[in-house]
Amino acid sequence: DIMLAVDIRVVKEVHRQMTLSPIPDAPPEFRGLVNLRGKIVTVIDLNVYLDREYRSSVEGTRLLILKTATELTIHSADEDVANTGMGEDIVGLIIDRMDEVIEVDDKLILPPIASSSEGKSGVINGVVKLEDKLILMLDLPVILDRAMNSIAKF
Repeated sequence: DIMLAVDIRVVKEVHRQMTLSPIPDAPPEFRGLVNLRGKIVTVIDLNVYLDREYRSSVEGTRLLILKTATELTIHSADEDVANTGMGEDIVGLIIDRMDEVIEVDDKLILPPIASSSEGKSGVINGVVKLEDKLILMLDLPVILDRAMNSIAKF
């Protein structure tokens, strides 16, 4: 199993259950829209985006709701996080599962590998080597920029 990670500081909340409203004729990575307390969330299936296995059901998955650029600016004292370029759209990512949240020293993050098996190039911004596993760090601003541009074209 390939383990992927995101910077937890850009995650607003995690949901176990979701009711998706499909978007007709949208690119396949766009699983639909979710009404989250009156706000519309665009939902991207991370597996489909990364050219991994498609799951017809979202049962058992998790939905990561990401912070917007404004939320990051307002709520983050860390300038690196505040200036990530996340965008203003409310976006959620469907993930297979969520493991533990771990703190990783920047010194343990290695440069990305030259060619990733994750389908899309340029979406891995680092590799974390732990005792018994490797974790690929996703570059969420790149993923969101590309994905949102693809849906804007449709």
